[in-house]
Amino acid sequence: MIQSEMPAEEADAVSARPARTLPAVFYLGGLALRRQFFSRQTLICLILTGISCLIVLAWTLGRTREGKPRKELTVRTFAERIIVPVHASFLVPMFAICYAASSVATEREDRTLIYLLMAPLPRPLVYLAKYLAATLLVLVWTVGSLLVLGYLGGAPGRESAGLFWPALVLGALAYTSLFHALGAIFRRGTIVSLAYAFFLEILLGNMPGIAKRGSISF
Repeated sequence: MIQSEMPAEEADAVSARPARTLPAVFYLGGLALRRQFFSRQTLICLILTGISCLIVLAWTLGRTREGKPRKELTVRTFAERIIVPVHASFLVPMFAICYAASSVATEREDRTLIYLLMAPLPRPLVYLAKYLAATLLVLVWTVGSLLVLGYLGGAPGRESAGLFWPALVLGALAYTSLFHALGAIFRRGTIVSLAYAFFLEILLGNMPGIAKRGSISF
């Protein structure tokens, strides 16, 4: 019984394939990272963060209508007025939409997705590289904006940032994963993600009972 043996050249190519795949994934991830960072999404995130900083400054340094100074700022009030409504409920979803939802959608709009998927890489690794690039950008913006808002809020703001950053990082990961999947599944993934963030999240969050646990913000 004669057994067919694999040629030496083909065996070497198969054995070298995993060694070549990993650098290709890192290269694709770095390329996606640079392309998304130098885009209009970064400008949008910068503008939204600047507006949030102005809100914090106006709230911490402002005065009441009677002209009396505000009461002493505490960690609880800063968390209830700034961290939860401004950062967790608005900034973090917007960061994820800007980078995660548009990660694949941008390739589809530019008609480069077909060429990307034709690369000699498994399709799951292509999506993984895009996902990791978007996740890194979302986490940097999430933690960076939280530190800036906490610094502007004074001692209570800095203490609030130290308390809330683990939950906000986990929330950013959840939003990034969801919006990246929506962007890959739907042709208009960015619009679908916006509808989810500003309609379904609010709807589910205000429902009684355990239904609200279906939302990420809960």
